[in-house]
Amino acid sequence: MYMLFSVICQLVICICYSLGLYYLAAIILDRKPEKKCYLIFCIIFTLMQVVTNLLLAAFYKGTEEHPGTASFVWNILLYSGYAAILAILLIHTYHTNAGQTVVAVAISHFAVFTITLIGAEFMFARVSPDRNFILFMVLTSILPHVLGLTGAFLIAKLLKRWGFRQYYRAFFQRKRERLR
Repeated sequence: MYMLFSVICQLVICICYSLGLYYLAAIILDRKPEKKCYLIFCIIFTLMQVVTNLLLAAFYKGTEEHPGTASFVWNILLYSGYAAILAILLIHTYHTNAGQTVVAVAISHFAVFTITLIGAEFMFARVSPDRNFILFMVLTSILPHVLGLTGAFLIAKLLKRWGFRQYYRAFFQRKRERLR
């Protein structure tokens, strides 16, 4: 039962996180999110997550001496990989400028990751795995990722309302003009 629950948790986490990243980046680039592009990103994201978790489990013994450092390096590499893949997909799908796309993905990743991390830290400080493991997993794993997705949608809505696309385009336009 716990194995099935863990798999479902991992899928929900991957769907929420990848959708939040993709949707917010597309809105920052002033593009309409496309289902096909998102599905490709979600599948790649999920496969990367599964493979990296398996690799981490296989090499965990070697990281026991410095678990914080190993986890930090691992996450930097993993999240950089997600960002690179998302940027490539967005450039290919929308034919956007590489610089604008990379910055949009970085902003999107920072926003979703920060919201998710704050939600997870908040829940870890208040919930103990001793009482109910399933409730603990829902509150410390799934809920923070749902908050990250919700935050991405709210930020995207605010950016649309405030006309952020004008400022974003103008920033890169001025930068190009100065470089000439």
